Amino acid sequence: MAEPPEDLNILLKFLVEGGVLKDGELARKLATVWIEHHYGADELRRQQPLNLTDEGENWLVKGSAPRGADDLSAMVVRLSKRDGRLVNFHQIHHITPSPNLGPFGPAPSG
Repeated sequence: MAEPPEDLNILLKFLVEGGVLKDGELARKLATVWIEHHYGADELRRQQPLNLTDEGENWLVKGSAPRGADDLSAMVVRLSKRDGRLVNFHQIHHITPSPNLGPFGPAPSG
């Protein structure tokens, strides 16, 4: 499905001011809303502080949660500076490989 054409006002805001989401603190607040809405207030508290990185075209907001018993850790929220769109939203999941696996599958027996 093709995306609709970009609104002229958003294009002008990008060209003149650098986008609708040029403020990193606003990006952090929006990430807070996304995390709390989808994962709850307890998870939002676990993610504090939320770290902000300017990636050029996007803001990256990353939580600080340590790896938990469920192997989940930091939330990652990436927002477009141009139009404020949510580009990426996930939680880092650590996977511990089985000790029975070699680098390319089961370890040779013998």
